[in-house]
Amino acid sequence: MNVQKRDLPKRQIELSIELTADEFQPYLMRAAERISKEVKIDGFRPGKVPYDVLKKKVGEQAISEEASQDAVRKSYVDAVIQEKLDAVGAPDVRVTKLAPGNPFTYTAVVALMPDVTLGDISSMKTKKQEVVVTDVDVAGTIDELRKMRSTEKLVLRASAKGDKVELDFTISKNNMPIEGGSGTKYPLVLGEGRFLPDFETAILGMSAGEEKMFQLTFPKDYFNQKLRGQAHVVKLKVLNVYKIQIPEADDAFAKTVGDFANLEALKTAIRDNIKREKETKATEKFDSDLLQELVGKSTFGEMPDVLVAGELTKMLEELKTDITSKGMSYETYLSNLGKTEEDLKKGFEAPAELRVKTGLAIREVIKADQLTVTDEELNTELEKVKRIYAASEEAAKQIQSNSYRNYLANVLVNRKVVEKLRKAAEVS
Repeated sequence: MNVQKRDLPKRQIELSIELTADEFQPYLMRAAERISKEVKIDGFRPGKVPYDVLKKKVGEQAISEEASQDAVRKSYVDAVIQEKLDAVGAPDVRVTKLAPGNPFTYTAVVALMPDVTLGDISSMKTKKQEVVVTDVDVAGTIDELRKMRSTEKLVLRASAKGDKVELDFTISKNNMPIEGGSGTKYPLVLGEGRFLPDFETAILGMSAGEEKMFQLTFPKDYFNQKLRGQAHVVKLKVLNVYKIQIPEADDAFAKTVGDFANLEALKTAIRDNIKREKETKATEKFDSDLLQELVGKSTFGEMPDVLVAGELTKMLEELKTDITSKGMSYETYLSNLGKTEEDLKKGFEAPAELRVKTGLAIREVIKADQLTVTDEELNTELEKVKRIYAASEEAAKQIQSNSYRNYLANVLVNRKVVEKLRKAAEVS
């Protein structure tokens, strides 16, 4: 196999690869065997048709084209290894010569990983934020628990702040209801701020059976760009009014929440839970900030387009999954924002490049320190995951796969990089 290299812009390289007729012959034989299993020829069993007979039936060019696909897959990988290239992404292949009895030649344009130079990470300036749990934090959680254990009582009076109303409503413009602007038997607690203030204010003082029509102007910073600053007509009818009765925060209430002797015991448990949650968030932010500092300390060569483009695609897919999981279509999301997918991509370019650089910097730390994950470490982590998903047969099967083992090994080695950065931050 003969390989010639040519440098191209944007961190790309063109490989010109030639296989002699003799080197290409085994691929022809294997391709002929595959084709003969699919082509019925009288007098021969599938897969046992002689080459010359098959050639007359389907044509030698068809066999050569089938063989070329295998030849490219194998010889391209061999060429990358031979030339010691740090290639990324799939190559752009163009066959330049494919004729029976002649050498097989093609070109493959491939992107290369950018050069990365790590800065001095023996000391890191990033510090972990101190976690503080205030009485206000605890009181807020207590209030949420009280609301969760509240009761409702149907009342025959005008609605007031704190009441729950049940209503039918329609928001329209030019006599046409807007998308998502209607509700039937819709429950709304007045004062919680789930709707626009003017909408809730209009309901205050209304009793069951009352109807009202009024104009509602959406704020200029409203999340749905199409509605910003626009005046619409609201037609509503109050069906029922309920007084919400919230229990007092006392020892008796604490016992309804769980196995707590009194209110102070409940507050202590809440404080501990809040502290754990804040510690987790503080650690996540600390790790994220450390990685950003690592990127800032490092220098990166020319970035191939394929790397950032791949990360952009991944980010869009993550966004689509998140949106659909919340019950909204991707198209509706774009419509509400007043943007196209191309607009989103432009906004994602900088974060995508940062994610790529973060991955590259982590990769360099792994190489520099020769970080690895032992079988014992991997198996220990796998057992933890298995216990978490023990009830799911499908998850258990996925956990056993080689692809998941590789994924988990990558997670663990990345974790070692972050741990190294944490220690560097502690000593600085």
